[in-house]
Amino acid sequence: MSKTTIPRGGITADAIDATLIADDAISEEHIDATAITGATELAATPALTDEVLISDAGTLKRIDFTHLQNWSLLATTTVSSGVSSVDFDGYFSSTYHYYRIFLQSVEMSANDDYLSCQMKLSGGYQTGSSAYFSARYGRKSNGNDGNADVATGDYDSNRVSLNNGAAYFSNDKNINGYVDIWNPLDSHDTLVSAKILYDLNEDIAQIEVGGGLNSTSAVTGIRFIPESGANIDTGTFRMYGFK
Repeated sequence: MSKTTIPRGGITADAIDATLIADDAISEEHIDATAITGATELAATPALTDEVLISDAGTLKRIDFTHLQNWSLLATTTVSSGVSSVDFDGYFSSTYHYYRIFLQSVEMSANDDYLSCQMKLSGGYQTGSSAYFSARYGRKSNGNDGNADVATGDYDSNRVSLNNGAAYFSNDKNINGYVDIWNPLDSHDTLVSAKILYDLNEDIAQIEVGGGLNSTSAVTGIRFIPESGANIDTGTFRMYGFK
């Protein structure tokens, strides 16, 4: 049987569908850039379940966006009126190696107050007088160490203090920085480190903190609280997990 050439004009629009195209027949020369540029723009960070197409050693595969990043935003807490604490409970898992919590514009309700943290075991947040150990060192923008308790260590404490709480720290000033939590599920002391910036009267202070919980049990949560027992007035806390 002789073949008949069908002229372009003889093909009805949309007549050629997937059933008439051979498998593996579409190559790069038949794909126009508008296959991407003509699509709707996402204009945001992809959701963890969003998918992209990749070539895995020549085989096309789809992959969730969660596998393309080594960090994830796990939780955000924004305080707009006074609260006694900010808790991140139940976010630690074997998925991530360590966690970072960013502190943005955190203000305290009391003058000369510390921001501190405690950790949770299966029996609750640890508040014993010898539950924690820590060391911190700070500098003020005028070049001085500030008050003597800026550069110090707490070896038997009921919390890890994150900022100095030095004289002239007023409740209309704000605390910024981050806190890292290392190996919360590991069978070793759970360690935290922090870098904190905060306003003093006509000065800026920077505090670096290292500390931990005197326990080898798995830590299931972390709590931020004022040292004085007053309130956290305002601020944003964002928790990320890093693989």
